Amino acid sequence: RNIVEGETKVSKLPKLAFADYADEQAENLRQMFIAMTDDYRIIIVKLADRLHNMRTLRFMKPEKQKKISRETLDIFAPLAHRMGIWQVKSELEDISFMYLYPEEYKKVNSILNERRNKIE
Repeated sequence: RNIVEGETKVSKLPKLAFADYADEQAENLRQMFIAMTDDYRIIIVKLADRLHNMRTLRFMKPEKQKKISRETLDIFAPLAHRMGIWQVKSELEDISFMYLYPEEYKKVNSILNERRNKIE
């Protein structure tokens, strides 16, 4: 019950009018740290929610995909890293990279697939 209340509290914090992306990013960090002071499990719930959102990003408009991916790469993946949740960190980074740098993602993915095939 407390986890849900904490997550709801973080989600309902007032959103400010952001002058630029850096301000929005700082606001998201602030919300995360407020949540962490109460219960670290709230952060785990937020990371799980973000991972689910990233997995379903293909259904959103390209502008929204890039905005969410940038936020994920800048805030959520490093947070997962700091908490030692490596699998979540890696998946958040992979999906973010795919939407932010699609051409580079295809090249890297192709190289990795070639190397995997050589190993097998």
